[in-house]
Amino acid sequence: MNATTLADILPGVALEKAATIAVRNLCLDTRQLKIGDAFIAIVGNKIDGRDFIAKAIELGASAILVEADKNWQGIAWLGDVPVIAIEQLSAQVSAIAARFFGEPSKKVHLLGITGTNGKTTCSLLAAQLLARLQHKSAVVGTLGYGLLDTTALAPIAQQLGALHSTGLTTPDPIALQRILAELVNDGAASIAIEVSSHSLQQKRVANVNVHTAIFTNLTQDHLDYHGDLTSYGNAKAQLLQAPGLHTTIFNLDDDWAKSLLGKVPAGVNALSYSTKIAADIYAQDIELNAFGVTAHLVTPWGEAKIQSPLLGEFNLSNLLAIIAAVAVQGFALDAIVACVPDLLPAPGRMQQVVVDQQAQQVQVIVDYAHTPDALENTLRAIQQHKAGNIWTVFGCGGDRDKTKRPLMGTIAERLSDYVIVTNDNPRSEEPSTIAGEILRGMNRPSGCLVIADRAQAIDFAVQQAKAGDIVLIAGKGHEDYQIFATQTLPFSDTKQARIALQKRIAKSENDNRSQGATP
Repeated sequence: MNATTLADILPGVALEKAATIAVRNLCLDTRQLKIGDAFIAIVGNKIDGRDFIAKAIELGASAILVEADKNWQGIAWLGDVPVIAIEQLSAQVSAIAARFFGEPSKKVHLLGITGTNGKTTCSLLAAQLLARLQHKSAVVGTLGYGLLDTTALAPIAQQLGALHSTGLTTPDPIALQRILAELVNDGAASIAIEVSSHSLQQKRVANVNVHTAIFTNLTQDHLDYHGDLTSYGNAKAQLLQAPGLHTTIFNLDDDWAKSLLGKVPAGVNALSYSTKIAADIYAQDIELNAFGVTAHLVTPWGEAKIQSPLLGEFNLSNLLAIIAAVAVQGFALDAIVACVPDLLPAPGRMQQVVVDQQAQQVQVIVDYAHTPDALENTLRAIQQHKAGNIWTVFGCGGDRDKTKRPLMGTIAERLSDYVIVTNDNPRSEEPSTIAGEILRGMNRPSGCLVIADRAQAIDFAVQQAKAGDIVLIAGKGHEDYQIFATQTLPFSDTKQARIALQKRIAKSENDNRSQGATP
């Protein structure tokens, strides 16, 4: 195999004698740089990569790429190392990485999903469905990346639990192209990828070929970064300009997604889905119960009855989106529908925590809902299944959009019987300040408990709940950490819920033995 050179990754750039310099790998961070790597010194919001050029050369970089400006033009040589100025470098990194890794997105059917809520669930459901239909598929998103292989010895549930974390919903442009190349080499026929607003704004996916794009919804989130809802929506809408785009799929029940129908580029197909009104793909005769959902499905490819163990109408909406995305690949509707009952929920998304269903007497659900819309949808879904009271345990993240805090307080109070406000990831903010801003949205804040320690809050709700009650632990979902100022500590809502349930069961068994004992 011939070594990749600067000429291979920078076509059209006048490289002169630098053209034949070999590039072992691409690197954005000198802490990860190895001898022979090309260091890409981009200018970030907080750090200017050009400040680390000397360090990169000291570590053995074969070449440096920098953002062109009045100080950097053309090629400058620092010893034997060329420093090459590139116009709009940040926007070019995706293309440079794509060339280095062999244009992997052109070798696979790629499904991109964007929207405030539903990205993780849709990507994991789509990857599972495609794996069951074509043996191997892959996913890239919030929970990590990896191959799903129905021919492997490990069950799909175990494979979902073994995804490789990247720390981002959508990885940086170099990592993303590397991951796509790895998954293609591993045999993935399709890849479902979450596309965040940050990644679109920062051009991380600028040179990722997307065959099918799903637009789920737009609700309040990330306004600390985007400034306002319009800018946030415009960032997500950039997915319409993805290279190679063939089909777009829009949620007709969301005003923002519906508004994008008129912005679809010429030559790109557009489909809509809905759980409420007639659309290209829609559901009728919807039945929600404690075992999931059933509905009659109407599509351009025929009609069918679907049955799923997923809870809530919003999960039915997610199912409609991924059924459409898979059907446009040419799979028969009957084959798709036959797989739906076996699709597993995403970890930390309406995830039921069960130690002993009969002995624990209460239903505990862990969900990632961390926006007003997501919390409302989750609580409304739970109301459709409840037999007793609803206990909601939640907080809001620090150093993030503060305007959503009172809104979530309002929703939690209105749709729950009992509310416990606790820490989420406070980061650099004072936890009591965050709690106070949540309480401001409540009509009766005195009726809400504030228990800052999240483990104690979870335990209190589980122990105090009566038989038939539902405890929702919202906001962190799959996360296995909690961030306080300068430290990140291990923490899992699911593990804490299991500990609390075990304690509840043990107490119940002890009480039963005491009542049955003879004086």
